[in-house]
Amino acid sequence: MIQAKSNSGIRPGVAFYKEFTILAVPLVLIRVLDTSVNLIDGIFVGQLGEAAIAAVSFSNNFYFMFCLLVFGVCNGTAIFTAQYWGKKDYPGIRRMFGINLILGEGIAMVFCTACMALSGYIMRLFTVDAEVIALGSDYLKATALNYLFSTAIFTLASWLKSVERSKFSLIASVVSIVINTFLNYALIYGKAGFPALGVMGSGIATTIARGLELCLLVGLTFGRIPFLRGSLTDFFSIEKGFIKRYLKTIYPVTVNQGLYGIGTMLYNTIYGRMGTSVVAAVSIVSIVQKCSTVFMTGAAAAASVLTGREIGAGNMEGTYNNSARLQKIAPLIGVICSSVFLLLTPLIIGAYKVDGSVKSQVYHMAVLLSISIVFNAYNHIGIVGILNSGGDTFYCFILDTIGVWFISLPLLFMSGMVFKVSIEVAFGLTLVEIVIKSFFVRWRITKYSWAKNLVSEPQKA
Repeated sequence: MIQAKSNSGIRPGVAFYKEFTILAVPLVLIRVLDTSVNLIDGIFVGQLGEAAIAAVSFSNNFYFMFCLLVFGVCNGTAIFTAQYWGKKDYPGIRRMFGINLILGEGIAMVFCTACMALSGYIMRLFTVDAEVIALGSDYLKATALNYLFSTAIFTLASWLKSVERSKFSLIASVVSIVINTFLNYALIYGKAGFPALGVMGSGIATTIARGLELCLLVGLTFGRIPFLRGSLTDFFSIEKGFIKRYLKTIYPVTVNQGLYGIGTMLYNTIYGRMGTSVVAAVSIVSIVQKCSTVFMTGAAAAASVLTGREIGAGNMEGTYNNSARLQKIAPLIGVICSSVFLLLTPLIIGAYKVDGSVKSQVYHMAVLLSISIVFNAYNHIGIVGILNSGGDTFYCFILDTIGVWFISLPLLFMSGMVFKVSIEVAFGLTLVEIVIKSFFVRWRITKYSWAKNLVSEPQKA
């Protein structure tokens, strides 16, 4: 376990919670800022009406799919990076950045090209509303380059998190949100001498802000952290034997994220067939949910660093002790997230110009979601922060795949498309898998067989 300094008088358990908090706070703040960008975009676009809200929501579903794939690569790579950090193997840390960047930008090029050449076809996957398709196509084209910028940002942020230097990501995020807010206001409504571009203006604002954020983050990372600097050979010289081990570990994470993203797209395809007002209601709930879950995502990220670091250092007893402590933290994080969600819901709903019936649907869904958030926090910290970081990626893949594809999607399809129930009931049924999954997460963690040292030598290819 993590030991406190001998002269501090702090019990080891207290020392762990203190270190966890120090790691989690900047990561939570980064999530707050990232979510604030989506929230600000949503509020600005929300003044343009339900069609604009639906268009940006569907476009963001495509971006969400991209994010999940890149996050899969980043999260899988971070397993190794955190363990190399625990081992203080700096060449290994640099090598992981190179692998991550190559794979991530490869994915980004596919999505960037699709946004430029196939925007109309992409929008037709979600809706048949001609106005929504036209607005969404413009937004996709305006954000095409953002996929390339975002991949580099995600890669750098994940790298910095694993070596406990997240403050640089925080600084870059603050600058980005200021720029994005101003440009959204100026380009959507035609203020400060800029043209009024509506939905497209929001996309252009996001792309410019992300590009500038990337420039700042690169400067901070390589200018301020000497042990991360190196030659191109340090970053891109990779042994064939290591690649086999690396791909074996990360492919369940990446495929898991990809399947989850496709499942989410199918959720929204079903919602789209239920009506534009339904899409608007779900979009508003989703934005509030993202605001409320920043604590669990930040906590899970901090947990993953602590878990991977201890495994890399060869401290398996400390790893399992810390996992027990993290399970105690998880329900508290869930209660905080749920409380924030319920407080934010009426405030954010009031910022949207939608019908009273849509607002009523949002309130009803919010109550259901607030309950599931407590279980989801436990799952998130358990899967992302403990099991995946311990290299138990295949189990997590199976668990998430069953939850989305064999529980949530069938229930949503049958309730929404076959039995034509209300959106509140259909939405509530998609949350059932979260509760079920929490029991299997706990069972796996308490088996104490999930932690694998992936960076000790020799390793079998």
